[in-house]
Amino acid sequence: MTEMGGFRSFMYSFRIQLRVIYALLMREIITRYGRHNIGFLWLFVEPMIFIGLVALFWQMVRASNLGQNMLIIPYSVVLCWRNSVSRTTKTIESNSGLLYHRNVTIIDVFLARIFLEVFGATVSLLVLSVLFFVAGLMPMPDDFLYMVFGWVLMVWFAIGLSFVMGALTEMSEVINRLWSAFSIIMFPLSGVAFLCIGYQKWQGSLCYIFRWCI
Repeated sequence: MTEMGGFRSFMYSFRIQLRVIYALLMREIITRYGRHNIGFLWLFVEPMIFIGLVALFWQMVRASNLGQNMLIIPYSVVLCWRNSVSRTTKTIESNSGLLYHRNVTIIDVFLARIFLEVFGATVSLLVLSVLFFVAGLMPMPDDFLYMVFGWVLMVWFAIGLSFVMGALTEMSEVINRLWSAFSIIMFPLSGVAFLCIGYQKWQGSLCYIFRWCI
């Protein structure tokens, strides 16, 4: 009976926190996008416009021989973690009034903003992939589940990085100022400009350097 009572108490508290996060999501959507024009649809349309224009530009100038999938997917990944981190910087300071409510925690505020950005990037990726596939501009992935697994890992990275940077920016204003420059440095290193298969060319040299350093 004690174990069942503890489990029921946990599920009750869990449902409360889910409702809190949902309420924070709705508040964030209305505050950010309002009720005018297309409203919260800007959450998907904004990254779709950016990624779509970049992909079409590369298609017109024939600057890429790798296909549109090597443009749409990496740029979606970058927008996922960069926007997530940008939305969590100084979040505690700007939402301190919400913490007076007993059931609202800092983690809830972080998760609401992160989930919103992740959801927007995911939907824009799916819509653009379908549109470009129908138009014949990009092929379907060879292993769809493998692609989903990679996207889940990137979302996990975005969540972790957002929590770390969100906490650090609250402790230091300098870190908040440096994040813009740091995100620009991470942009070319995140896999947008090269294929991961290129690491194989450096594998032997890196192993030799590590052994020599040790």
